[in-house]
Amino acid sequence: MERFGVVMCMGLESGSTSSLKNPPEADNGTSNDLEGLARRPSTPDPSEVGTSYQAQNEENGRWQSGGSSETEKETLLEMAEGRRAAPWFPVEPIWQASEQDALRDEHLRRMLAPAWRVLLLSDGSVTRHLQLLSDFGSVTADCFQMAEIGDDLAGLPPGAELVPGPRVQRQVWLRTADGQPLVYAASWWSAREVRGYLKEVQKPIWVNLSETRAELYRDVQRLYLGFSDELERAFGVPGPFWSRHYVFYHDGRPLTLIYEVFSRSLEQYIGPMHPADKSRTN
Repeated sequence: MERFGVVMCMGLESGSTSSLKNPPEADNGTSNDLEGLARRPSTPDPSEVGTSYQAQNEENGRWQSGGSSETEKETLLEMAEGRRAAPWFPVEPIWQASEQDALRDEHLRRMLAPAWRVLLLSDGSVTRHLQLLSDFGSVTADCFQMAEIGDDLAGLPPGAELVPGPRVQRQVWLRTADGQPLVYAASWWSAREVRGYLKEVQKPIWVNLSETRAELYRDVQRLYLGFSDELERAFGVPGPFWSRHYVFYHDGRPLTLIYEVFSRSLEQYIGPMHPADKSRTN
């Protein structure tokens, strides 16, 4: 089985200590670097990463870690060996509901404009919905971290156990053509199968799966409204944020679990979140 280690999605290589790319701050589940990752250009400038800079080897595209403290190196090794999960960034919910309850909730209908309900409750592609509901053109996926996290389920969303371990965790921004981050997404895959479905890690999941002609069923499991200090800094707008998680099934088997958080910046493209609030788009 191919091992990933902790690596950037660019120049993805099988795991080894020399090719590990430091993910967002791993010590306490928060990140001082997430804002920088959200704002970074498609090709990162090593000077923007901080004291534990990452230098890209131009010859083979691998990322090599330099200047790391012994503690940072040990953290990277623990994540590479599956003894520590790489951090990800869920919201702290102030409201949540199952898909079935949300569809029946009249209060939610009054609280969310139709375009936002489509985005959250439809079983279609987020990338395609964003392109259809707005006029900002293309949506690009910026994969900033992909790591093997072993079999540990601690801290993962309900339903992650459906995806066979050991697992790979992938984190991306969905961006406008000019680089503005609109959606944060984390997903979990079987390490044994992920390469067969994500052949081009810098493309959106929907594009990758469409190219394989995979027959898919999306099971939206839960909706959330909540806060995240890290994502507020990354998106550059205050919360709360709407989010959801769902499972993709292929041939009746769970393929991946995906957790998405939507920036309030989307209001300037698809209209106000709340039907009565017209001021946000003016």
